[in-house]
Amino acid sequence: MISSGIVFKKIVLEHGDASSAETAMRLRVPRDFDCSFTERIERELLSVTDCRGVAVRTSVSVRDGEVDLGFLTTQSSDLAKALSGCSEAYVFAVTLGMGVERLLLKYSKTSKSDHFTADALASAYAEAAADKMEKELSYGECFGKRFSPGYGDLSLSIQPKILSALNAEGLLGITLTDGLLMKPEKSITAIVGIRNE
Repeated sequence: MISSGIVFKKIVLEHGDASSAETAMRLRVPRDFDCSFTERIERELLSVTDCRGVAVRTSVSVRDGEVDLGFLTTQSSDLAKALSGCSEAYVFAVTLGMGVERLLLKYSKTSKSDHFTADALASAYAEAAADKMEKELSYGECFGKRFSPGYGDLSLSIQPKILSALNAEGLLGITLTDGLLMKPEKSITAIVGIRNE
């Protein structure tokens, strides 16, 4: 059962919000890399970002590797483990918006190196957006580990129900491809348990 209405947030992303470790991993460079080569692309990326997020608070029931979130039930031992000890969770989505999608398309036609850099930076900033959304939601509460469809044994097949419960198409403009991938591409859905203690 969904226990609260939809929470809608505009998320402000600024230079430096993306973790340097996450950025380095995405760029496949050492953590202490010289970031001067990314500055132009990062400025352009942030100028077209329209970052928003939505969340719902829902009940959690876990039994024998089956997880019931009120609006969906799925078999996932990894998600069951992540939600162990939780009676409620937040399910949320964030997106960097269509401006980033258009920028990546432009770079894909003009420069392979710029496209690789922009794609890596956008992925790092999408993670930063999820971190900010989680922080906003966790005010005064203790959260478990964030878990997303497509990781471990949690199937992407739950994406349609998640996006429907969040009204993500209406509020964020997120749609799904036939392969259950999100558009805009730099979007994240996640489930995070609220620790009972």
